[in-house]
Amino acid sequence: MVPKNEINGMAKSKKTEIAEFITGPPINKQPLSKENLTKKERIIARCLLLGKCRSEIAKALSVSENTVKTHTKNIFKKTNVKNQKIFMIMFIAE
Repeated sequence: MVPKNEINGMAKSKKTEIAEFITGPPINKQPLSKENLTKKERIIARCLLLGKCRSEIAKALSVSENTVKTHTKNIFKKTNVKNQKIFMIMFIAE
């Protein structure tokens, strides 16, 4: 049996799998639209909605945790929420 992460005989790294997943289409066009958030903010917002922590996001995107923290603050400010829990609830409710 071929492992899930192996395609055409070439194994994908976990980082590649995560990168391909998080760069997919926007989850919700309203607050995560191109007009409201930058491309990097949309990627990080998608990760937050998947329940990823700052360190996981930073590692997957090859950036520092402080960079993720800054983007997260900007996302919360633009979407008018105070924390990740409220951010996630906002999208579950819609």
